[in-house]
Amino acid sequence: MKSRALVFASYGSSRESGRTDDIAPVATELAAAFPEVAFRESYTSRPVRQALERQGIACPAGLSEVLEGLADEGVAGVAVQPGLVVAGTSMEALLDEAEHMASRFPEGIAVGRPLLSSQEDVEEVAAALDHAWPARPGHALVLVGHGSGISSANLPYLALRDVLHGRGRGDVVLGLLEGEPGIDAVAEGLVRRKAKSATLVPLMLAAGVHAARQLAGDSTESWSSRLREEGLEATCSLSGLGSLAEIRSLYRMHAQAALQALPSKDAARAVSIRK
Repeated sequence: MKSRALVFASYGSSRESGRTDDIAPVATELAAAFPEVAFRESYTSRPVRQALERQGIACPAGLSEVLEGLADEGVAGVAVQPGLVVAGTSMEALLDEAEHMASRFPEGIAVGRPLLSSQEDVEEVAAALDHAWPARPGHALVLVGHGSGISSANLPYLALRDVLHGRGRGDVVLGLLEGEPGIDAVAEGLVRRKAKSATLVPLMLAAGVHAARQLAGDSTESWSSRLREEGLEATCSLSGLGSLAEIRSLYRMHAQAALQALPSKDAARAVSIRK
């Protein structure tokens, strides 16, 4: 049995494409990048796990259950890499779970950083999005993050928008499902700039059912419907960030830093997991 483990903890998705095209590629690359440690996945969302269970679809367990299993196997230290974009309420909940379990591991638990945790992260994600979604005349690129009830957690989204603008991407507009700017501000901004069309792109590891419904749903309250009401030709991409190689590379670097934060095998202390 390997003495250390890496856990990739994502929210999960009940949409098959979200699991296979966005989450699984990140998990596969992380497992391949660190063959010296045991690798596990976790879906942190209980509603997602329950939805998949009702469909008879096997999925990773919750984080506490995964950590319990690793502790029972005799693993000494664990690095947990969140599949999160920003450090909001979901990150706080993950840290609480990890901290609760840290005493089960002689070398403790180290938790990696979310995707947008530094200016360097923001620059790299901006470059990836710039490459994946080239500018088009008269067309707007609307990046839609989930947003957080913690207002400071939304600052990296704004920083990403500003870096893209600095790269000459004045066509990029930011929106948040929770928080501001919301859909009304996005629609008003697009009308002011006289955009003719727009593509909605989820700024999330994977666009789940909830996000897909809010962005691309047929209801009059969906973001795409709202933009069409304003006379724009609106399309929606439901590919998450995990589908981009540059994003997977960034998650890999964060996971590596978490593994390096664990003490030596001879140490018998818990790693501080609060950053």
